[in-house]
Amino acid sequence: MRAGKSHLTPARVFGARVRELRQRRGLSQGELADRLHLHRTTVNKIESGALGDVSISQLFAFAEGLGTSPIYLLTPGDEGPDLELTTGGRVVDANAARDWIRGSPPPETDALEFFLDLPRSEQRLWLRRIFQQRQDASSAGDPVQGAMNRLFHGTPEADALMAEAIDESLKRLEEAAAANRPATTQHGKRKKGGRQ
Repeated sequence: MRAGKSHLTPARVFGARVRELRQRRGLSQGELADRLHLHRTTVNKIESGALGDVSISQLFAFAEGLGTSPIYLLTPGDEGPDLELTTGGRVVDANAARDWIRGSPPPETDALEFFLDLPRSEQRLWLRRIFQQRQDASSAGDPVQGAMNRLFHGTPEADALMAEAIDESLKRLEEAAAANRPATTQHGKRKKGGRQ
């Protein structure tokens, strides 16, 4: 452990977020337990981190019972720069943990491979956001371009152009990833002389 850093496990993050939202909603532990068909001591143990990990079903039940998204309950808050999240055998700083939980590649992971492992619909959403951000940035200082973007945005023509650009980008990304993968044989073993 690094000196001066506060380490939280995912279970403690979950418990802290449950407590925070329960109190914000003005609920007692007993009231939340009743909503979730649990015993009050179970809610208490989860909030204190004494229970350890919760099941995926419990994650969704707590999110529904508290009127939030499951990802909110998993994401460390802004407790400060001295927070680190212990995941398995490694420690991740709070900002990297938040990014990872919200869908960015885990630290030390090939971002392109991570992106290509996403479902095609998710890849399209990411690219659409990127293209929209670029479009917004390019028109920020140009009122005429900004007006044209607002006028053109959401039309069938704009959607078709966006879909075409996304398809072309996905094709190029897949080609780039294929070119960087080590050559393999039919049985999945690396060929001699293939890239390492």
